[in-house]
Amino acid sequence: PNEYDSALSKWIIDQRQKLLPKMTYIQDSTSDEAKTNDLSLVSAKTKIDKLNKPGFVWFPHEVLWNKRFKQLGEYVEKNGHALVFRSDEDTYIGLAAWVSRQRRQFRIKNTSANNSNRSSLTDARIDALKNLGFVWDIAENRFEQKYFELSTYKNRHGDCLVPYCYHDSNSLGVWVSD
Repeated sequence: PNEYDSALSKWIIDQRQKLLPKMTYIQDSTSDEAKTNDLSLVSAKTKIDKLNKPGFVWFPHEVLWNKRFKQLGEYVEKNGHALVFRSDEDTYIGLAAWVSRQRRQFRIKNTSANNSNRSSLTDARIDALKNLGFVWDIAENRFEQKYFELSTYKNRHGDCLVPYCYHDSNSLGVWVSD
């Protein structure tokens, strides 16, 4: 990045910090008279309107989250699950790290009432991820998968004595022996 990019970035951040509170007030205020009599609000509204014309992004984190969410949806469509692995990074650059961040934010949100404010994961985002079949706890998910495999094995063979190198699933034998 050159000097111009850095200055522009600082200016954009400054505009967000100065204008977002006023934008919220303008949207929430019920008194049109108060909006038109306060010159700082009139000036802010003019600036907000100017910035909105070319498509100024007020909430860049929201845009990035939505982009990653869309990418996860494409991943689920192609792979049939939402378990993104680091080995998928060649095709889905950055998605595995984003998925890990969502799990971390979920844990923060659910650790205690005080931490829920520190999490960027909203209830709406949680619902959206759940609708994609998002796996919040990988260890729990793995247990459930292996338990299902073990139940299937028991139904076929009448016991749970899975050989270490079971031909239908090498990892089931290893899992049972652990």
